[in-house]
Amino acid sequence: MVLRRSQNTSCNIISHTPSVIALLERIQQSHVLCEQKEKLYHLKYKCIFLLLLIPILCFLKCHTRIYNAWVGPFHLNLDSFIEHWKIYSGDLEIERSFLVGLFSFDKEYLQIELGENQIDNDTYNMYFVYFRHPMYNQLLYTFNPIKESSITNLSKKLFVKLPTYLTSHFHKRLPYRFEQFNSNTLKCIIRQLDISSEVDNIKLMKSMHIKIIEEIYDQNATEFNMKVINQCGILLGYLYDCQNEIVFSPSSNQRYKFSDFVAAFDASSSYSPYMSYLFGGLFYELEQLRQRQEAIRTREEQRRYRLALFIEEEERIQRLNQEVDFEQIWNRVPSASPRFIANFRLEDPKIVNSQLCETNCSICLETLQPDEHYSQWPCPAQHVFHYNCMLNVLRRQNSCPLCRHLVEAAPLPSLDVVWRNFLFRVASRVAN
Repeated sequence: MVLRRSQNTSCNIISHTPSVIALLERIQQSHVLCEQKEKLYHLKYKCIFLLLLIPILCFLKCHTRIYNAWVGPFHLNLDSFIEHWKIYSGDLEIERSFLVGLFSFDKEYLQIELGENQIDNDTYNMYFVYFRHPMYNQLLYTFNPIKESSITNLSKKLFVKLPTYLTSHFHKRLPYRFEQFNSNTLKCIIRQLDISSEVDNIKLMKSMHIKIIEEIYDQNATEFNMKVINQCGILLGYLYDCQNEIVFSPSSNQRYKFSDFVAAFDASSSYSPYMSYLFGGLFYELEQLRQRQEAIRTREEQRRYRLALFIEEEERIQRLNQEVDFEQIWNRVPSASPRFIANFRLEDPKIVNSQLCETNCSICLETLQPDEHYSQWPCPAQHVFHYNCMLNVLRRQNSCPLCRHLVEAAPLPSLDVVWRNFLFRVASRVAN
């Protein structure tokens, strides 16, 4: 009978005293104010850090790299590319201040349309790049001149760097924007792909030309790149200064090093702004780390707040149980400590799975059912009980019902205090 009264009493939810709630609210408000001050402190130094970092990133042209990678390639026909090349080589100067040049978004990743047979394929005018040495006979890249006189007659000499069959870029499906090519270039592509007879018989619109070209390109990118890029002069890439780059002459296999007056349009690799991605990735990771730390700190604050509430509630339940359960106090059987029970309640209860369906709870003697909540006693055997059954046991005793493994115990009042309380209750009942 005493045990049943203890169970029923322990299940009651005890309301908090106003003084304790007010104290907890003041503590919570104090934590919020401290967090706000800390955020403002970090925000100030982040702003200073960004003000110092932005000029460095602009000097390294990180914003231009990211802009070209996301928006490019930018289409240039032959006349537009000649103008662009004159500016790049320094033959045509554009007046702009240092700050404008520092923060401007220049076009680097280009799709140029040189025209048919504008790339020189004469081996006497080309330069080769081999794997290690020409003796291995593994050609990786070729530097081809451009025939257009408006390009060749400038202060710098321009080559087109093209990949060979041994490189992976040669076999890629490149992101050409065919809708920006003129009709002559599209006709050149169609002729190189041996589908000119179909076009001659049917008056196709430009959109139909593009659709046919893209279908063929999707089916066999290697054949398309081999037949079309060099012959029709359509290139994807960027300009760069190739001074000191080591090349070989195919006629004599002599080794050469490009001078400062040589540049190349690199169509042999993808446009990859590694430095920009590095900084962008670094900022992203730092921001993610800050958000994770903020989330962890918020969860810890909430956990401490809930823990304080649960401890105060368990202390009130414990005092009430000690007043009505004289047998437990007389036998000196302590319950688990309020802090231990509060931590137990903070943990998410586990869900019964198919492996535990045949397990019996030794407290209520019922079988665990799927989707019910269960917990394990922190003993070496990790005995399994229903969550609510284990909670009620912890409020009565601090030992495992099966193996008597002990957990943190709550303090018991002395027997003198118990006798005085017992005699006081008996006297009160007799008087009533």
